[in-house]
Amino acid sequence: MFVSHVFRSPDREGFTFETEAEGVVEPELTDDFAEAGWGEDPPVSRIPGRGRTGWVVAVSLLAPFAVIELSDTVAFEDGSRTEAEIESYGQTAGERVAPEENFREVYGAQAYKTIVSLRVKIADILEGFGITVLAAEEWRKPAPWLQGTEETLIGLDGKAIRVPDAFFFESL
Repeated sequence: MFVSHVFRSPDREGFTFETEAEGVVEPELTDDFAEAGWGEDPPVSRIPGRGRTGWVVAVSLLAPFAVIELSDTVAFEDGSRTEAEIESYGQTAGERVAPEENFREVYGAQAYKTIVSLRVKIADILEGFGITVLAAEEWRKPAPWLQGTEETLIGLDGKAIRVPDAFFFESL
């Protein structure tokens, strides 16, 4: 079973950004690790990338629910990508950064108004098809009536099962 999700972003400047990732520089092939010039740690290079900020829309295939969350997708020059996720977030000093608040601070009020307007349009389309868009504060809550079993794998580690664990999973 796979959750269907898409990424939508306003098609204009202000919703794109430049970034970098670290990558391991591949040494010359040799049988001797030290001879390859790696020393203790492999050499690291910076890989430039270009990203977009927008909404990741996940629609459950098990129930008529959807989640719309602010996220990023990045394409790097080496061909690798990071995909938007419904539960992506950053941390500052160990505290979770709220994506929408961070977006408003970084991009400003006008860009925030544009991105929120896009979310409203997406939600209206989904609701027109009878799909309920769950608020983040609701879908992140534990669902104590759901129990894990050997067949489900989720919930076996003692953590509470949440709505995304039960209805929005990426693969079996």
